Amino acid sequence: TTVAFYLLNAMVRYLPPEYYEQYYPSCLNAILEKLDHLKRPAAVESSEFEKEVAVHLSLFVYMQPHPQVLPTVLNAVRPGSFSTILERTMVGSGSKVLLLQRRKVCLVGVARLMTCQEVCNSPEALRLCADFVGSMLTWRNAGLLSWLSAVVMPHVLGNGGQQAEMSEYEPAFVRLHQCEVDSSTKRPHRGWDMLPELKDKACGVAVVRELLSPLQGHLQSGLGPNHPLSRELWPSDASSNNGGSPNSDSLRDFRDSLLNDSFPVLFGSPVRGSGG
Repeated sequence: TTVAFYLLNAMVRYLPPEYYEQYYPSCLNAILEKLDHLKRPAAVESSEFEKEVAVHLSLFVYMQPHPQVLPTVLNAVRPGSFSTILERTMVGSGSKVLLLQRRKVCLVGVARLMTCQEVCNSPEALRLCADFVGSMLTWRNAGLLSWLSAVVMPHVLGNGGQQAEMSEYEPAFVRLHQCEVDSSTKRPHRGWDMLPELKDKACGVAVVRELLSPLQGHLQSGLGPNHPLSRELWPSDASSNNGGSPNSDSLRDFRDSLLNDSFPVLFGSPVRGSGG
């Protein structure tokens, strides 16, 4: 399963959508069927699979030309599945991802989804995503996990089982990530950084702030100055803002702009807002 997600993530990260759009709905259908058959309460294997899905879908939506692509494809494969996947997997399981190089993918993916029609049209979904993004930005264990990601985990994951697996299966290049090879072991890295450009928290905050700039007025007034998202993204505004009613005009204008946008044809159908 892990190798399959490595391949999917590399495909989404480095290939233009037109290279894989005809195959991707089948991949999503297989993922949804696997999620359907996970044991409840979730076993360790089930939990790990759901976290892999959360990271992958977050990377997918972040790399697409428009955030509406993911809801469109999910609902085309299985009508009404987007809201369930968002709540249960992308937010629910995404919050359990520990390594920062994967956690930051979940952060920017959900932040970008906040600007799609399905989330903008649902106060509950918008609040769910805002709470998730705020908690990710203020995660207290970030320093410790950053050190673990950079120093400890590559050594732990590079020993024993992986080496045996690497020597057992051919060709070994299925484990290559970004064509990077560990200089000490001469083997591919296990801990692939899918978004190396987001090198620290400041970069992550800047990206999320830009993604959510169309919703800034609505989020600030609706969440209040003490919400983690407000404090992290707009600290100067939060300190001078006493809260108030949500700015419905800014949200309405943004929804209208989504409906009036012309989107490309992707994954077999025009990508448009739900009201278009």
